[in-house]
This record gives sequence, C-alpha cells and structure tokens, in this order.
Amino acid sequence: MTKCELKSELSKIRVSEENYSLNEGVKTDAYIIEEFNGIWRFYYFDEKGQESDYNLFKNEEDAYSYLLEKFTKQLKLLGKRSF
Repeated sequence: MTKCELKSELSKIRVSEENYSLNEGVKTDAYIIEEFNGIWRFYYFDEKGQESDYNLFKNEEDAYSYLLEKFTKQLKLLGKRSF
C-alpha cells in the first residue's frame, strides 16, 4: 500500500488527517509513522509527549497496512463512523 492509497482509504472511513502523520513530523494525540535508518516506526504520541503502541516494520507498506487496520478496528469497537 502506498501513502496515497492509505490516505484515500483513511478518507473513505472518515479518519481526519489530524489523527495521524505519515513521515510528516510529530503531531499530538496522533498515530505516527516515520522512517528512521531504513526502519519504519509506528507509535501513538499523546498530549503529554509520551509514546505508546510502539511497533517496527521493515517496509513502509507494512506500516501503512497496520495503521489502516488499527483505525478500522477502533471504529468498529467504538461503533463510530468517523474520527
């Protein structure tokens, strides 16, 4: 999955761009995906500056798929139509 494809899928399920960053810097209260020395890092960055739900991926596509799955599951659990 490419960055463009992920953004399109997230838009379809009404996830605001405020809720994530795709190698575009850190945002508070958001899921972050960033590349560091060939490794793709995924984590949640809260309002206190703490990182949680930390995962590493060998490639961008796997990190993007993980993020989409994460939002899809959360929407189902919360019974929401959007973030």
